[in-house]
Amino acid sequence: KFISDEYYNITPIWFYDDTKIGGSNISVTYDHTKATNVQRVSGNNIEGNVYSYTAKNTNLISPINIYLVGEKEGEEIEIENGNSAYKCQQRAEYELKYSTMNACSVSLDGVPLPHIDVDVPIIVNSPINSLNNTRMVVTDVTIPLGVGEMSLSLTNVNYIPLEASCTL
Repeated sequence: KFISDEYYNITPIWFYDDTKIGGSNISVTYDHTKATNVQRVSGNNIEGNVYSYTAKNTNLISPINIYLVGEKEGEEIEIENGNSAYKCQQRAEYELKYSTMNACSVSLDGVPLPHIDVDVPIIVNSPINSLNNTRMVVTDVTIPLGVGEMSLSLTNVNYIPLEASCTL
């Protein structure tokens, strides 16, 4: 089936393989208790209209989708510029992705690569950590100014909720 989510369609910019460098410097932390899979956003009352949108993680390959673990709602967010259902939808989907990325992270330390940036996909192969050619998205990058290792925070792309217009 067709997947139109951004992280599936962008070519990964790096392939990390810890089997070729003789060891793993990866830390995997999946704290599903912190993850939410439902996020509601409502706009303020504009000329008598109140707009809202509820984003849900319906990604069937995500281990925290609503069908697998039930609905775990985040705190409702009210936004000042919520003067349309579309703006509420955009914010709700963003907040749901952000919550998922924070709760399901992988840390990787390695040689600094200046071309690595946030919000780009990479491939990670670490059989010790059950990451077999897994597509990940970079959520945070720390590159030292002097000598030292770069630190990346990553999230498995399969965990991230798809946009409302995406299907599997």
